[in-house]
Amino acid sequence: MCVAFIPFPTALLADYLSGTEEHRSTAVAVYSGTLAVSGIFFTILWLYAAGNYRLVESAVDPLLLRAMTRRYVLGMLLYIPAFALAFFSAAASLALNFVLPEPEGPGSSRRTRRRPIRD
Repeated sequence: MCVAFIPFPTALLADYLSGTEEHRSTAVAVYSGTLAVSGIFFTILWLYAAGNYRLVESAVDPLLLRAMTRRYVLGMLLYIPAFALAFFSAAASLALNFVLPEPEGPGSSRRTRRRPIRD
């Protein structure tokens, strides 16, 4: 549901970015808050899926899985200060929001390291 909602705060941000400081900070707060909530729900989903290889292939390297989990949790934790920062500096909040998303895993490689399969 969060992904379907993202266009609304994005349009709100586009409309009010050049407005007064009050409108700009509100628009940035809504945008940043939406990203924070999305990050929280994504991380919860990831923790469930990756826990005990519930929904992740068992051949995936456990070190890779832990590194991805750390990255997702750190990203989620950084979205929260980005939201709070919107009330003090809209530009700084937007800058932090734009550097946070990294859709790829550790090392920015789409390859998946696999453990050897033993017979």
